[in-house]
Amino acid sequence: MTEASKRTHKKQKDAANRGKTPAQLRQESTARAHSRQSALASQRREEATERLAAWQAKSPAQQIAALDARLGKGVGAKRQRARLKT
Repeated sequence: MTEASKRTHKKQKDAANRGKTPAQLRQESTARAHSRQSALASQRREEATERLAAWQAKSPAQQIAALDARLGKGVGAKRQRARLKT
């Protein structure tokens, strides 16, 4: 960002905030942060749902093979492996 664009951005920001109390500015900032966090959480939930659906679509043998590929043959996820073998 060039110095001129930084100055322009600061002027626009100052003009938008003119007449607002520090408490109002903090409240707006907090609201924007919560909105971003909510959007990210929503996106993570959607991705987790997609991963779960893909995992559940695999057969037990495919799930065990995926665990072996990720963790090593017979390493880790003991409970999940036991559940898949029954």
